[in-house]
Amino acid sequence: MEKLPFSLYDFFGYLAAGALLLSAVDLGFFEARHVDEDPSLTGAILGVLAAYIAGHLVAGISSAALERGLVARVLGGSAHALLTPVGGWRRRVFPGYLEPLPAAARQRLGDRVQADVGAELTGEALFWHCYPIARERATTAARLATFLNLYGFCRNVATAAALAALALAAAAAFSNPPAGLGWWIAAAVVVCVGMTYRYLKFLRLYGLEVLTGYLAALAAVPSDPAPTLGDPSQ
Repeated sequence: MEKLPFSLYDFFGYLAAGALLLSAVDLGFFEARHVDEDPSLTGAILGVLAAYIAGHLVAGISSAALERGLVARVLGGSAHALLTPVGGWRRRVFPGYLEPLPAAARQRLGDRVQADVGAELTGEALFWHCYPIARERATTAARLATFLNLYGFCRNVATAAALAALALAAAAAFSNPPAGLGWWIAAAVVVCVGMTYRYLKFLRLYGLEVLTGYLAALAAVPSDPAPTLGDPSQ
């Protein structure tokens, strides 16, 4: 049997996010009639296709809002967060993501990079130097794929929940929504906030895996456990 053209991420990363958004629109503007109806096979296929397409649209918005917005412009990438102590309101609001590695671990990595390239690298330059070397290790590559899927799923669902809350709020203002819609809006906001923090957690673990995999690759460590820079279990 040929390999299926869809991956597990297609289901969780796109279908789930798209289904969440479409369900919120159906609830707010159509009183969940499309969800309650017993659809035909054709209707079910079209529904899955619509959710998949909506999921891809959500992923595009999510990438712009969270990756290129919150992370790139406000918090800094995972390598920056791991290696650069940050204070102020950002550290108070996002303490898990902005928890830097111990000073000794940062020094160890810096010394290894200096010995490797003869220069000090920081931020994105450091990440992209370490990444291709780290993913040469099969075990590191497998874990990177896992964390990539996890943070992508959390990112997309967080954005879908935010859009769902906006859609439900619009329905409450301009339509004739069912009773109790406020509770659904509150639930969508909770999901959005919670999944945003989960996204940042897995993004941090992704960056940590790149750095530890880089050290392991240069040390010619053939198998796990890879040398650790900190405790990833959060």
